[in-house]
Amino acid sequence: MRTDKTVDEYYFREGYRRAKRMDKILQQASQKTVKIEREAPKPSPGTPWPWTKAVEEPEPVIEIDVTPKQVSEKEIVVVEPRQEVVSVEGPSSRELYYCRKNIYEMLLKAGDKGVTLHEIMENISYSPETIRKSLSRLEREGLIKKVGDRYVTTAIIRSKPLTVKPQGRIHTIAVEKIYPGFAVVMVDDSFRARLEPSAYNGPRDLIKKGRRFKARATVTKVEGTTTVLIHDVVEA
Repeated sequence: MRTDKTVDEYYFREGYRRAKRMDKILQQASQKTVKIEREAPKPSPGTPWPWTKAVEEPEPVIEIDVTPKQVSEKEIVVVEPRQEVVSVEGPSSRELYYCRKNIYEMLLKAGDKGVTLHEIMENISYSPETIRKSLSRLEREGLIKKVGDRYVTTAIIRSKPLTVKPQGRIHTIAVEKIYPGFAVVMVDDSFRARLEPSAYNGPRDLIKKGRRFKARATVTKVEGTTTVLIHDVVEA
């Protein structure tokens, strides 16, 4: 069923034309097809194909006769055990850091008396190699000096110059509170002052709540606020 003069009529005519053309092509192809006739007789149903194996042949087993050989004493080679070389590693960077920290705090507590190498080894639990490397590093960084057979901090030496008058006076500093960007300290247990990071010249480990130390410092007013300038830490 189709409707005249509509789109359905167009599709119907076009489909009919293509079907006739395809039928013509198939007829031409069938004329060119070569017919192949079977020469051998048709096998009966159930007969296996000739190229398939009905029974798998077992794999051959090869037997080898192994006769133990008599070995003479001359042919026996004695292998000596290898001695393992155990490399002893030096102190780690973390161990050296904490050793330097403990030594510096010990020297700060000792003040101008200083500490000998023997006293350092008796008071901290580090190997002699670690202590010597830590002392050498502190000397290279300019934090300590060896005066005779004793080690002292360079802050002590700077606080007692022979010709130049030192800056400020010796004050006892007690850290009360830590705020972002500054700290509130008690000076000589008498008044509070503001301590800025840029005005502090000393170990950062001392700026903790509850820590007390002696330092050469200057007390001044900055914009109406009492401020302390710490030049050197003398004793912790």
